[in-house]
Amino acid sequence: MTLPPMPARAHGSAVRVNCPAGTDGDARGFVLKVTPSRLENGTSDGRMGLITFPQNVNNGYIQGFFPAYNVKSGDRFRSIVNCELNATSCYVVFRLDYQTGTSSIQTLWAFVERYEGHSIKWTSTSVRWSAGCEIHSHSSFHRLSGW
Repeated sequence: MTLPPMPARAHGSAVRVNCPAGTDGDARGFVLKVTPSRLENGTSDGRMGLITFPQNVNNGYIQGFFPAYNVKSGDRFRSIVNCELNATSCYVVFRLDYQTGTSSIQTLWAFVERYEGHSIKWTSTSVRWSAGCEIHSHSSFHRLSGW
């Protein structure tokens, strides 16, 4: 499954914006589209990536809402999860949520990431349980204490 990262809506701290939004270094938070992606281990990935930086407050967050997607048999959610190169104070929770119809939002996957400077994490999560369903996906990036 390939969920288009743009156009998405994002909000955090009661602000709703279109993505990408803000500028690098803005303490209110920002979402930047980057190509190539600069990975934590010093390598570059030629695919487009998102740099998400929640508002600079304890438990600040950014939540992205993506267009509906019709899940097909065999679909998977795949992503590289890491901090940006040299983001030494990075400590964040990445989360992928989904919703079918008007049901409540459910968490599909979550991962806590801290900058170590050497590793990247891959995720590949099956979504075959929802084959034939139209899902609305939500991704969240939560700042943890000590960012």
